[in-house]
Amino acid sequence: MDPVCTGQSPYQKKIAQAELEYTKGTTTKADAEGAQTQGKTERWHQTLKNRILLEYYFLSGDLEAQMEALVDHYNHQRCHECLKSDMPADVYLGRNKAILKQKEGAKRKAPEARRLHHRQRAA
Repeated sequence: MDPVCTGQSPYQKKIAQAELEYTKGTTTKADAEGAQTQGKTERWHQTLKNRILLEYYFLSGDLEAQMEALVDHYNHQRCHECLKSDMPADVYLGRNKAILKQKEGAKRKAPEARRLHHRQRAA
């Protein structure tokens, strides 16, 4: 019998076993992706340092405002290459699929629009 499950009701044993399996899967995944996650964290801290901490702020409100502006820019305005040029907020909120459809529609229409424009200029 598993030492995690001793002295527990059947329900508690099931929950404990499920948690153990989940933890094993999470640990394996974290170990495999740990270096990449660490690199992203280090990159974020470097960005934060370069944009925020190299300036002097005499009021804490000024520093907080700059940090909020940076986070807003990073999450809502800056396209991320690893997210297929989507913004993190769009991916998090599930809007990226609709945006991708719009981009694909624009890609399909672009060649025809260029041909039409070229024909109008040539005439």
